[in-house]
Amino acid sequence: MTTPLTDALAGLGAARLRVTFHAETPLDLGPFAGFPLYGALKQHTMRAGCLAAKPCLDGCVQPDTCPYGHLFETAAPPDRTEGGRYRDAPKPVVLHLAEPARTAWAAGDRLRFEVVLVGAAAARAVPALGEALRAVEQYGLGGEGPPGQVSLAALEVVLPDGMPQPLGSAAGVPLHPLAALAPEPDGARLALHFESPLRLRRAGRWLNEDDLSVEHLAEALVRQLDLLARFHGDGPLGPDTEPLLDAARRVTVVQRRLRWTRRDRRSGRHARPIPMDGVTGHLLLEGVAPDLTRLLALGALVHAGSKTTQGLGQVRLVPLT
Repeated sequence: MTTPLTDALAGLGAARLRVTFHAETPLDLGPFAGFPLYGALKQHTMRAGCLAAKPCLDGCVQPDTCPYGHLFETAAPPDRTEGGRYRDAPKPVVLHLAEPARTAWAAGDRLRFEVVLVGAAAARAVPALGEALRAVEQYGLGGEGPPGQVSLAALEVVLPDGMPQPLGSAAGVPLHPLAALAPEPDGARLALHFESPLRLRRAGRWLNEDDLSVEHLAEALVRQLDLLARFHGDGPLGPDTEPLLDAARRVTVVQRRLRWTRRDRRSGRHARPIPMDGVTGHLLLEGVAPDLTRLLALGALVHAGSKTTQGLGQVRLVPLT
């Protein structure tokens, strides 16, 4: 369904890659699988895609053309910073886990996840990402313990109808409008599941399970989509986003089951755990307007809050009968 939001995002293309690893040995990916998966993708994409004579350990020297630089050291183009108002561009990659609460896989199990790429330059980085995924076969995958061995069972691109097809050896993948890749549930009654820690900051502090509201989530998603469109699409969403926030304020929350979940990421650079805590659980909503449903569906694709590149802020919408 076309809405003002989908019209505003018409120039923002995206691609969904679906990855399936076969666990050859047991895998223990620590407190959250997104952290070691993201680390492996980043490390091996640098090896496969860095265009410099030596890998750039302290910042990318060719961020506009290097696939590693564009995905993981994303620089804001000078003509889109609005005089320095925006210093950083959002990374055009989101990690989406099929089983976000799972941390261990037995030998023979399948580990599935998706990589959402936003913008034409990100889609052109697919060959380097493919090499990075094949490098995981060689070097293994692990959390805080020894790496386990995996094999790449499937690498597919997900079409707007939700069907996957094998990814060929082309220089990139076809882009589709971002909204076309975000399935939208029917009806005004929805369950909103926060499947990995949602980290939203307001007035200098993280919102906890008592603070979080639908309006807070809508505000965060509008800002995130605006930044993605600004730096990786045709331009910002525009000023007419207030109706979306009004729709969020009018929603009735009929059930609220949220909790504060702790997830620590081990930092090799700082040699200490870094807290990645956030809100998980679910809300049951009534009176959800179509435009707000579209916004939440987009949030299920690109996630919300901080560290979405590592799989945090993953949400899922389920229609209620």
